[in-house]
Amino acid sequence: MISNFRQYSLTKKALEDLTESLSALREIDSAAAGIDPLLTEAHRRSLKLQIQDLSEQVRDYEQLATGEIESINVESFEDVGSRLISARIANGWSQSELAQRLGMKEQQVQRYEKERYSSASLDRIIDISRVLRVRLHGKLEREDTTKSAVVSVKNFLAEIDISSFPFAEMVSKGWLDSRLKGLRDGDRKRAEIHRFFDDAGVKMMSPMLNKRTDKPISEKARCSLLAWQTQVRLQGRRECSKMATFRGIEPALLKSLVHFSTKSEGPKLAVNALKEIGVCVVIVPHLQGSLLDGAAMLQDNGNPLIGLTLRDDRLDNFWFVLFHELGHIAKHRYSGLAEGFLDQELDEVEDKREIEANDFARSALISDEAWARSFVRFSNDPSDVIEFANDLGISPAIVAGRIRFERKDYKIFNGLLERGRLKPLFGV
Repeated sequence: MISNFRQYSLTKKALEDLTESLSALREIDSAAAGIDPLLTEAHRRSLKLQIQDLSEQVRDYEQLATGEIESINVESFEDVGSRLISARIANGWSQSELAQRLGMKEQQVQRYEKERYSSASLDRIIDISRVLRVRLHGKLEREDTTKSAVVSVKNFLAEIDISSFPFAEMVSKGWLDSRLKGLRDGDRKRAEIHRFFDDAGVKMMSPMLNKRTDKPISEKARCSLLAWQTQVRLQGRRECSKMATFRGIEPALLKSLVHFSTKSEGPKLAVNALKEIGVCVVIVPHLQGSLLDGAAMLQDNGNPLIGLTLRDDRLDNFWFVLFHELGHIAKHRYSGLAEGFLDQELDEVEDKREIEANDFARSALISDEAWARSFVRFSNDPSDVIEFANDLGISPAIVAGRIRFERKDYKIFNGLLERGRLKPLFGV
């Protein structure tokens, strides 16, 4: 949502840049550069979705600023904060002018609007509504929980046994204060867990708790996944607070990332290259009992955030998981990324978006055309794998990993997977 004229100007400029990028995108150029046409098409769709989103934001702001909109719909309590911002814009007031009418500092209004008024008291919201000359009317309805896909963290914490969280492990990993080690007070534990989530700004549970199935998982497993996701957000905020605004993933970038796999420090080079385009990548070890490989979500500033566990310290696993999460960013930025995708190693893939992310990763690492015309997928000779990888300019581990997965034979090519390199490389 655009809150002020400066954001409006920046959004208009971003919209112009994205439109130029889409116009310049030519599939024949990508093919000539050796980029899989599927990646080019995914990039084109991503650009179109971003253009559509920014166009809608610009249109909404312009309609509010020019007085075209007189009535603003509020569908839920979560909408109230953003609708108050819309009312200010519709009044033709800046944040400074609203602050003067409220008798407070402009910085406080900026803070409220950045948080969508989530920290404002009910009395304060009523005062602001009166100053803005708006009124809210409607009805309260009981929610059909059988149809609700997203649950608030606050409600989740209120309903569970707080001891379901791996409190001791979270302390030992440094996620919670070490002075809390051995704490037995349930109320104090609950308060600390609440503070942990509040600090990260995590408000909603991810509907995608794993990438394989929607089958129920235990309360303890759900708590571990939620705690890990929260730590990813906190670490992302610390490590990536000053990054460029994300504009999309270029097919050429994917190709360069794959070529990094041939270098000894390739994974770190890939992480750094992604940070340069606004994609934050952090390494956060998994909690015991979970099978987490990685996750993709959005930061507070709208930039994508990837979390990797390095649970399975193999080079092939690193590259596939990284590209799987990039698939979510490229294809599902507006259809699930805000809630987050938490990817575990389970049996069968059922969710369409996870299948799409898998397909994206597979074709980005090794093009379908190159794979189809090669007999390496039938070979048991490591030298064939190495030769094929060298021809493509990628790590043999990527090729070996794909063969092992497609054959469901995890005893072959063990020597090509370069186990145990990643954790020392990232210092975890």
